[in-house]
Amino acid sequence: MSFYDKIFSFYPIIDKFIMPTKRRLIDYVSAKGEISILDIGMGQAKWWNNFPKVNFSGIDTSIKMVNYTKKIYPNTIVHEGSAEQLPFQDQTFDLVVMAHVLSVIDNPKQAYLEAKRVTKDDGEIIIINHDSKNWKWIDIPLSWFSRLAGVKLPFYLEDIIPNNTKIISSNSIGVFKYFTFLRLK
Repeated sequence: MSFYDKIFSFYPIIDKFIMPTKRRLIDYVSAKGEISILDIGMGQAKWWNNFPKVNFSGIDTSIKMVNYTKKIYPNTIVHEGSAEQLPFQDQTFDLVVMAHVLSVIDNPKQAYLEAKRVTKDDGEIIIINHDSKNWKWIDIPLSWFSRLAGVKLPFYLEDIIPNNTKIISSNSIGVFKYFTFLRLK
């Protein structure tokens, strides 16, 4: 049983905490029209409610999250699986989203490479994650909690993204600007 299967019942609380950082994502996708999106680490996929015309697919390590999402969104493709080994063809999606995922998986560099593989040549990858670059002082007091929650601290997005990656934009978001919203080509 995965960590996220164990906390499935509490996930709506976690979702309330991270949903404000997804507002920017929701605004961005709203302007896109009909596109295909892969949501890696989709959780309960609550933000999908905003887009009746978007073709969503998702993947999560939690079978409970997968079953819940299949029940709520029966016409979507949802898999139980790993971000490091995606069960999708090359260049399938217009947009790949990894929101609050990279710092909780074993091999975030491999997950990024897999996301890049399944993104169309003219598509984008959006990453929302905490980034310790400007918040080193908070990592020490939070490190005991982060180990319990399975979150890596310190965590540097620049260590994950290959040097040859085109960064379209990078913005600090959230109440304390602790999270980064990255758009990558």
